[in-house]
Amino acid sequence: MNRDPFSLLEERERLQYAINKPAPFGYSFSMLNDPQSSPNEIYLDHAATSFPKPPGVIEAVVEWSRRLGASAGRGDYPRAVETGEMLRECRVRLAALLGYSDPDRVIFTLNCTDALTVALRGLRLRSGDVVIVGPTEHNSVMRPLNAMAREEGVRVERLPCDAEGFADLEALERALRGNRVRLVALQHASNVLGALQDIAAAGSLCRAAGVPLLVDAAQTAGGIEIRGEEWGVTYLAVPGHKGLQGPLGTGALLIAREADLEPFRMGGTGSVSEEEEHPRHYPDRLEAGSHNAFGLAGLSAALRWLGEQGIGTIRRHEKRLIESFLKECFALEKEGVLRVTGPRDFERKSPVVAVDIPGIDPKEAARRLWEKDRIMVRPGLHCAPGAHRVAGTWPRGSVRFSLGPMTTEEEISRALDALRSVAASSEVSKRATPPVAARS
Repeated sequence: MNRDPFSLLEERERLQYAINKPAPFGYSFSMLNDPQSSPNEIYLDHAATSFPKPPGVIEAVVEWSRRLGASAGRGDYPRAVETGEMLRECRVRLAALLGYSDPDRVIFTLNCTDALTVALRGLRLRSGDVVIVGPTEHNSVMRPLNAMAREEGVRVERLPCDAEGFADLEALERALRGNRVRLVALQHASNVLGALQDIAAAGSLCRAAGVPLLVDAAQTAGGIEIRGEEWGVTYLAVPGHKGLQGPLGTGALLIAREADLEPFRMGGTGSVSEEEEHPRHYPDRLEAGSHNAFGLAGLSAALRWLGEQGIGTIRRHEKRLIESFLKECFALEKEGVLRVTGPRDFERKSPVVAVDIPGIDPKEAARRLWEKDRIMVRPGLHCAPGAHRVAGTWPRGSVRFSLGPMTTEEEISRALDALRSVAASSEVSKRATPPVAARS
């Protein structure tokens, strides 16, 4: 484990190069060999969590567990100090990768849902305060806000959007002129439709109005470039286990320099132990209790791997695969056997494709994909009923295919063959197929 501290500036410069560097000739990702997995299994549920993890992630978790095992900030002996250095390294890497200038304002959380709740509760919203939300927000935003509307009288206003799920930024500009708008909350990309919102434009509008912007980057962090403070993102919530390629149980909330939040959880921090009031300095201000150190050791290793590969390389790889997948889905759509939801433009879409197969329940379609072809996808409403209302797939839901850096062209080809087979088995497809003439 690297014990040498490095400067944020150096790390930002290195990652900026990695983001923009060209993919080497013949570059490809490949599924890792796992003796516990069948070689015929295809994992296409990266929007839920990434799998398999990159080389070095599991090793870092095991190394910390075997060699260190101490809690940061609870002692001055070498194991505790080294754990603290590892946590610092992880904060620095996250800040550099996601465009934030102060690593102390990288708050470790349980996951992205937890990060969003820390932000929403930390604003101390009151009766009459207005929160403007995007058209396709996840339940991780809508459930806390609906509870606050019910319990504290907060008003929640949803932005309109087009049929592909892109928020109406002119409507946002008008809404920001209203009184008592305390927050705008937007997904960077829909976990159902894949629509990539123009966060830089939204951030500019929010900055001009003096209203903080909270961005849910669950579907983009690690796979698509993010320039948090430059774009005007006051609070950025990320999971560690999706595009960032770390273990489950990790996440972070990144906070711009000019912003503050009140503590959502309080308790021991290992600092200012003589005080019985919770610390006011970051990151301790918003953290309490012992850290998930083995998970964060894995996340730090994953961030190192991301820096080596380059966000730009990963984005090009995933975009090439999603383009290939979508083109075939569009062909099936013309045949009338399924319907593709979300953007048609590959440039404005994350690596997520959700399809509606008329005549087959999404859960049944997913079951067939698994039982016959060992393909793992997610059916249903994906914790985002608003997105399905936009897509016209409420209340049935859809079948979501989500790709990752480990997805290969061969896996996409096999998944398309399996999807064709399932779509062809639907009652709608059977009715649409003309009968074969009898031989004379």
